[in-house]
Parts: sequence; structure tokens; C-alpha cells
Amino acid sequence: MWSRRQVGYLLSLARLALADPSRPSPWSVAWRSSTQTLHQLAVSKDGTVYVIAGPAAKPQLMVRERQSWTRRPLPEASHSLFPLVDGLCWLAGLSGIWHSRDGGGSWTKQWPAEGIKHLCFADERRGYAVGANKTVIFTTDGGESWNPLDVAAEPRTTPQFTTYHWVDFVTPRVGVITGCSRPPRSGTTNEMPAWRDPSRASRRPEWPGVTIILETRDGLNWKHTSVSLFGQINRVKYSRGGRGLSLVEFHDAFEYPSEVFAINLRNGQSERVYREKEIAITDIALTHSEGFGVLAGICVPVDPAQDETGRVVILSSEDLKQWRLESIPEGLAARKVFLAGFEAANLWAATDTGVILQRSA
Repeated sequence: MWSRRQVGYLLSLARLALADPSRPSPWSVAWRSSTQTLHQLAVSKDGTVYVIAGPAAKPQLMVRERQSWTRRPLPEASHSLFPLVDGLCWLAGLSGIWHSRDGGGSWTKQWPAEGIKHLCFADERRGYAVGANKTVIFTTDGGESWNPLDVAAEPRTTPQFTTYHWVDFVTPRVGVITGCSRPPRSGTTNEMPAWRDPSRASRRPEWPGVTIILETRDGLNWKHTSVSLFGQINRVKYSRGGRGLSLVEFHDAFEYPSEVFAINLRNGQSERVYREKEIAITDIALTHSEGFGVLAGICVPVDPAQDETGRVVILSSEDLKQWRLESIPEGLAARKVFLAGFEAANLWAATDTGVILQRSA
């Protein structure tokens, strides 16, 4: 007899098979390696594609310019890469914040800071870096100096259990930072999410934590909101038209591996727009001008002890409510899928298993 998970997985595959085979795929393979592990994907505002690859002990930066790829060594393993324009790049490494002016050809450490998880620049001079121990720091001089953002300390949570994970700006004035506070508790858990854990039956249940959201609408003044929430907000994307998407992922035992919410920036309301028990969404994209949404993830592995990868899934929506399966090249499997890009006709996806896709329609 098949288990409920096996039946659910087969039903998910059946739904994926319903994608119109006669419709040309907007996605094509731009690069592939059977031996290379990919960790991060970023696209600069002038269209240059950056991918971090290789083992943590010897990371490399793959850069795509004028239809060709080049490889450049990185100074250390990183949590976040942010390219802007004309070769300007910032890197959140294990020991601090690094800066490059030649597209990653050479790097200079600008600021020592451990525990930085993500960084984003609103323009060439003003940027933000977020991380563990309630850290949010910002610069107004292109990274020469960094100062704490006072509002980040205002939520009443314990610093050692509070981490800010994400920062993003859709314009120099409109930005968002998300984090959460999760004090330790009893039960079995580990670094991987429960849906990838071969012993997931013994994992402790997901428990609500304090989710913190910091927002600015003028690029200067920030306000914070704290709510109790199951899961963790790991991605937030806004469009210039006043719409947004957020990705909530669940680490411990929960009915769903992830949920996606649509956000109305004008009234602050949000609603759940996507969740599937057998599909784990691992990244989201929202184009700046059109507000075109894309979700990427995988079918949850039936037995991670046998194979921890799952079939790659990409969905899109013009209204952020009705999601359509995108046709993609066959045979793609991964543990995680990344998305990057600003316009529907030039989006990029990368799998941790060594495949880079380009969306050109």
C-alpha cells in the first residue's frame, strides 16, 4: 500500500503533467554542470548575471556578460551577494562586508561584521545589511561606514534569539526588512527543513515565533510591526505598482512546507495565494514594473533517505492569485531553486544541482 505522502506526490506530478505541452517553454538552459553546486543567484540592474558556485571552502563567482560566462574567485564563503550597476557589487561574507568595483574581479573588505545574512543597496551610496543578534546596519556613503538602524532594536525580543533575514528595496524610497525571534525549545530538529529530513516523523512540530517587519516608504523613516506567526518570512518582494509577495517557509513538522502571500501595499492587507502539501516553494520573484509574479520550488521528496531532490516547479501569475505552471526543460531536479531578475522577459532561475535557466518570453 502506498503512503499518503506517496499518493500526494503522484498527484502533484499528475498536476504538473497538465501543463500545455504545445505551448513553447519560456525557459531555456543557459548553463549546466553535473558536478557544480550553485548557492546564490543575482542580477544587476544593468542585466549582468552573478551566480555563486563551488564548495564553501573555495567559492567562485560565475559572471555572465555578453552571452559568455567567466569565473572569479571569492574572498570567502558568503550569505548574500548584491550587484548594482557597472560592476559594483557587495558581498556579505562570513567575516564581514566586502566590495568590488570590477564585477567581482577583486574584493576589498569594507566592514568587519559576523553573522550578516543579507544585504541590499537602494542606490550606490545607501545600503542595508541584516543578520543575527538583532543586527541591522546601514551606510549612506557607499559602504565606507556603517551605523545601526535604531528601529531594529525596538521590538521586545531577546537579541541572541532574534535574526533579521531579509532586506529588499523596490525603489530608493520603498524598502522592507523581515526577521524573527525563536527562543530554543525541546524536541528534535536540525539545519534542514522537516520535508527534507529522512527522520521527519520524529521532528518536533512547527511552533509560532515572533515575526518582525520593518518598513519605510520614504527611505528615511522606518516603522516596525511584530506578530506571532508559524514559519519564517524568508523572502519579500514589492513592485512599483503597490503589490507585493512574501514567502513563508516552515522548518519543523507542519502540514505544508511553505506558503505564499500577496500583499496590498496601499492598505497593508495580505492574503494567502499559494500553498501545496507536496510542493515546497523556495524562492519568489516579482517584476518591478509589471507586477508579474513567479514562484519556484520542488516537489517534496517521497523518501529523502533515498533521494533528497525533487522535480523542479516554476509557476507564474499576472494577478498574484491564479498561478499557472510554466513549461520548463524536462528532467530537472533540485533541493532548492533560486530566482532573480526585474522584468518578465528576462528572469533567471538556478538550481543548487547545477542548472541555470533564462526566461526570455
